[in-house]
Amino acid sequence: MKISNNDSWANIFMGLDIVSQVNLQGFFDISADQIKGFDGKEARLMAKIDHSESLPPVMRQNHLSILAIENGLYRISKANPFIKIGEGGTAKITTITAPKHLLTLDPYRIATESAALDLAHHSGILANVFGEETKLTIRGRTRGDLNFALDNIHFNISGVQIEIDGGYEGASTVNLVEAKNRSCSDLNIRQLLYPELHWRAKIGTAKIVRSWAMFLEVDIFRFLPFKSVDNNFSFDFKNEKAFRFEKAGLFNLLAIKLNPKYQDQDAPFPQADTFSNVMTLLTTLRTESNMEKAAIAEYFAFDARQASYYTSALKWLGLATSDPTVSLTSTGMEISNAPVDEQLRRIANILFSHPVFFHALRAGAESVPDSLFNNGNNTLSSKTINRRKKTVTAWIKFFQYRFQNAT
Repeated sequence: MKISNNDSWANIFMGLDIVSQVNLQGFFDISADQIKGFDGKEARLMAKIDHSESLPPVMRQNHLSILAIENGLYRISKANPFIKIGEGGTAKITTITAPKHLLTLDPYRIATESAALDLAHHSGILANVFGEETKLTIRGRTRGDLNFALDNIHFNISGVQIEIDGGYEGASTVNLVEAKNRSCSDLNIRQLLYPELHWRAKIGTAKIVRSWAMFLEVDIFRFLPFKSVDNNFSFDFKNEKAFRFEKAGLFNLLAIKLNPKYQDQDAPFPQADTFSNVMTLLTTLRTESNMEKAAIAEYFAFDARQASYYTSALKWLGLATSDPTVSLTSTGMEISNAPVDEQLRRIANILFSHPVFFHALRAGAESVPDSLFNNGNNTLSSKTINRRKKTVTAWIKFFQYRFQNAT
């Protein structure tokens, strides 16, 4: 039977007594050959941990992480390389006119991170974010040397691979962008810091080098400036910017009518707070049909329980089935093939005709009677219902932000 990465890491930690070594000297350097020598797994895949949710349990339980320091050498330490992103839906949305002269880039059907970046560039979003016109000059992989400290652990990086989604040079700045086409709770510092330090060293003080994280959260382009000052790393949430392409007409959530005979699907009431992940899973299943829940967990950096929650949310909406693999229903496929604005409107019509969401939209989730959360013979405890109400509040916020917050 194929061994999982988590189990392989557990074997490595036990075999090399890594926790004791870290406690003794503050870190433990492990080679790619040592990693592969245990269970035959490729080190570059084992050590590619972009989000804290992807940490193997043996690292998470011991408050450890791993970063590459040389080609084929990694440092395990108690340094925390993950920068919290925070919840979106707070910055004022600026509406941008979609480019009308491009036939090969559809602003309402963005499938990849590179397409999202290209649309942001050609529509003027990047010029707005950077404060000047720029040209794409950097994209792809390189190798570099750099030095920094993180939580009192020193990292002398030599010849490590550095990947940049997009680098844009203007008259006075070089802007490096890490792009994600979904929501994330955090990012590994190497995705932002390594490129920034590399290009600062290459061009010196000739131009200002800045880094940004861009998240395409369904239809919202969210830009967070990265701050790197005296080995303190964070996002500058005060200067976050959000954009979207113009929508076709107005849409009033309160105009959606209650369906008192709404029939819940054969799935528990949702407990999946980040609705943008529900939408991303919908569009992912359009091309990756019949996904195993384990594959969904890996794609989203979820644990198995979260994968079940988001799968169940799609199933509850009548957009997917999960027996045993996850695939879209005919309604789910039809909606997923529509432009993103139509996707949102059609799902809103499904969602806010449900008694729980209909009442919560008008008076708040806390005002909804507990009885409305019970599905058939499935009676939920008050504690469970309170968790479901948090999901209801989060989903309402998601739709209100998109349909009520624009300039």
